[in-house]
Amino acid sequence: MTSFGDTHLDHLAESVIPSEHFEFDPELLRDSIFSTDRMLVVKQRIFEQYRVSGTPLADHLLSCLQLEGDEALLDLGCGNGVQLEMVGRLLPNGRIVGQDIARGVLDAAHARLAGLGLDCELIESSADNLTMFATDSFDRVMANYMLHYVPYLSRCIADVRRILRPGGRFVVTTNSTRSMVEMYDLHFEALRRVGAPDQLFKASPKGRISLENGEGLLSAHFERVELRRRPDVLEFETVDPFLEFYAVGHNYCSAASRPDPLLDEAFFARLLGEMRSLAEETISTVGKLTITKLTGSFVCR
Repeated sequence: MTSFGDTHLDHLAESVIPSEHFEFDPELLRDSIFSTDRMLVVKQRIFEQYRVSGTPLADHLLSCLQLEGDEALLDLGCGNGVQLEMVGRLLPNGRIVGQDIARGVLDAAHARLAGLGLDCELIESSADNLTMFATDSFDRVMANYMLHYVPYLSRCIADVRRILRPGGRFVVTTNSTRSMVEMYDLHFEALRRVGAPDQLFKASPKGRISLENGEGLLSAHFERVELRRRPDVLEFETVDPFLEFYAVGHNYCSAASRPDPLLDEAFFARLLGEMRSLAEETISTVGKLTITKLTGSFVCR
């Protein structure tokens, strides 16, 4: 089990994080959760503004990718193209391809990359269907915080192995199942206070492929799998940015991701009110609300 290196946080995670995690079907991801890039934009902005320690994601990914400038690179689940923008600048003689299941975020990626003059091919498809790519098509493939959404995970990983050229790298970035335990601690307490149904007491969908189980899943297809950890910390001294991070950036810790007639606007208003009270109490007591991420990348070769 991945450790925070902090006895209090490790004990908190053991008592707070459920073993069962959310899972979402492709249609829900395509038509609802990622119909726009609103969630992504909020998370990207909050991480930029409130991160107080840890290596920036862009620097971490570049260290893992080891680009020379002429590689062919595929970004699985490219979202709104933020990482493609960063990588594309360093591939003046390469090929850049972004793939995502959701047209809404691909439209945002197209607008971002076209505005910068980057030549990038964007493909709408599921990441477990890469049949449009020939064997040995790419030098680098990256999948940032998205493989947990892929329905047929083993098929996806096997196909990435097929389309990678000899000497290529597959970089998979994901979280520990314990990541952001402070937010989940407040979230589950708020759920109890509003009398939420049992099905909402679940962990992040990243439990499908996490720092804990990722090596086993990936080593079934790759000879060498190296985990490069990237601890990260956010600090909030006021409550509103945290609530935006929680409610919009993480869809109420996934509780609002699947439509349910019993979970209406009034329910989530009450839930947000309880989260505000709990977060304000923490900030009032210790001066800030700290959210600790346990995250990293598997470099597969």
